[in-house]
Amino acid sequence: MKGIPFYFLLLFVGIFSSIMIANFLKPDIQQNDRTQKINEVVSAQIYNSADLGAIRVNGGIFLDTQDFEQAVRADLIERYKSAKIRFEYLENPNSSLKAIKVFMEYEDLIYTSTQKVNEI
Repeated sequence: MKGIPFYFLLLFVGIFSSIMIANFLKPDIQQNDRTQKINEVVSAQIYNSADLGAIRVNGGIFLDTQDFEQAVRADLIERYKSAKIRFEYLENPNSSLKAIKVFMEYEDLIYTSTQKVNEI
């Protein structure tokens, strides 16, 4: 009987610590989830939008950028309704793409995905 208040105190400290740790880790988990989603969408849409007949010209690919951008926007805005998305392309002299960088601004944070086309 003498140890019951100690056990209740120990239980309270354990529950309080668990809640504090969960609140501390929540933003990091959300950021990792959003970054992973962007990486998956961008790499899948690069593969879907690439001109497979002309792929790997001087280490780059030819890509229909308008179709690519529309597909990425559709996939990301389906999940993140108020997201603002913009794209940057690194090109070879013959207009084939070396890399694509996608920026998503959501809830005042900017998430990026950089995909090198030779890794697709």
